Amino acid sequence: NFGTPLGDRWNPGPSFIAGDAAAAMVITTEPGFAQVLSAHSATISEAEELHRCGEPMFPPTVTTGRGFDPTARFEAFHKELRGAPNWDLAAMFQQKPEECVRQTLSEAGIDLKDVARVVITHCSKDEAEAQFMGVLRLPLSSSTWDYGRTVGHLGAADHLVSLDHLLSSGQVGPGDYLLLMGLAPGVTYSCAVIKILSTPPWLSDGERGSDD
Repeated sequence: NFGTPLGDRWNPGPSFIAGDAAAAMVITTEPGFAQVLSAHSATISEAEELHRCGEPMFPPTVTTGRGFDPTARFEAFHKELRGAPNWDLAAMFQQKPEECVRQTLSEAGIDLKDVARVVITHCSKDEAEAQFMGVLRLPLSSSTWDYGRTVGHLGAADHLVSLDHLLSSGQVGPGDYLLLMGLAPGVTYSCAVIKILSTPPWLSDGERGSDD
């Protein structure tokens, strides 16, 4: 929920619009409609201040009543970066995601060409292309961006609601492999591969094909 007055929900940052949602998923060793085949994370520790620059690490500023302004933090980071030692941040933002994806696909025993859809963090078109689909060298249409742009960034719920949308709208089904890609402060990239085994039990025949 992005209802706090400490943040501007309509202008929260340069690459997303905030939305509200709730989502949950049960991961178990019991049989289910999908199987998690692999998961992997990669961290760009050199870019930790990207989401925090100009702010103390502790205490969190929102606990002291100070407003949350990601744009100001990004601008402060890039200003500071201009005077920093010469290290190629752009190269790291290309290399680390590629390594994360490669490792995740390898552990799942599949190739990128086997992936039916890529489920990504809800963000702007530019961000989706730069941080996710550009890394994969795949068109934006292979991702869930077109749906995510209609509901906004839902925090940790992004991938779950997009997965539910793909299933309920009939865009993926049994036998399909999905690649999930996420980006979080830290900066951390995370990937997972899941395989759809069967139609989820909550989707009746009447609900399939819906865009709701």
